[in-house]
Amino acid sequence: QNAVATLKRTLEKKENLGPAERYEPAPITEETREILFSDVDVGELAKAITVTEHELYAAIKRREFLKLAWAKPGKDQNAPNIMRMIDHTNQLIRWVTAEICTTLQLKQRGQLLAKFISLAQRLLSMNNFNGLMEILAALN
Repeated sequence: QNAVATLKRTLEKKENLGPAERYEPAPITEETREILFSDVDVGELAKAITVTEHELYAAIKRREFLKLAWAKPGKDQNAPNIMRMIDHTNQLIRWVTAEICTTLQLKQRGQLLAKFISLAQRLLSMNNFNGLMEILAALN
């Protein structure tokens, strides 16, 4: 339930963004601060990631792919939706990496790795290959 509520807040915020604004995650508030990855259902998280990535991907316009617009000066104006997708991908990879690296106890780290592997498997079963690759990149 918490993952779904967070996703809804993120999508509501995204609807109010201008075309050149970068993707920003929902802010951490007192109500979301206590959510721990260990408390989140892997299936719900996979759904939330998949819906978010679908929305980001669906917003990309064909013209943004022309002449590698996302890799050149003016990329925020010429390929804003690709930049949002890239920002989301980088943020997810950093989050997974941080979760693993900040877990000091070996047993808890092993449990965390197992949960991320389960998340990757769930993303694969949902045909979310981008989300799968984000988790694999973080685990690499």
